[in-house]
Amino acid sequence: MQSAVIKLIATHAGGCRYVWQLGQIFFVACPGEPYSYLQTEIRRRVSQDLHVIVMCCTNGSLSQGYLLPTPAPAPNSYQHRIAVVGEGGLELVVDTAVAQINKWWYT
Repeated sequence: MQSAVIKLIATHAGGCRYVWQLGQIFFVACPGEPYSYLQTEIRRRVSQDLHVIVMCCTNGSLSQGYLLPTPAPAPNSYQHRIAVVGEGGLELVVDTAVAQINKWWYT
């Protein structure tokens, strides 16, 4: 079991701006609106012993649009017009957060 030390990573890779760890609790902050896929997929891909809290629409000016999945909505859709990152950005945020959580939890 991990100690109750707070860990923080700030990365711009994939739009996942911050991941914090406090014992078995992980906080993930990202810009924009990521759809519910972000939290459900992160929770599916990490240990069920962990608690994951996802915070969206964080980190300043990039928080005012959508993180687009693959495939993205139609180019003329509202979500596409105000997206903060292009198609596949949502999956990249998930991959980045899951990689960091698993790295900290299993090392």
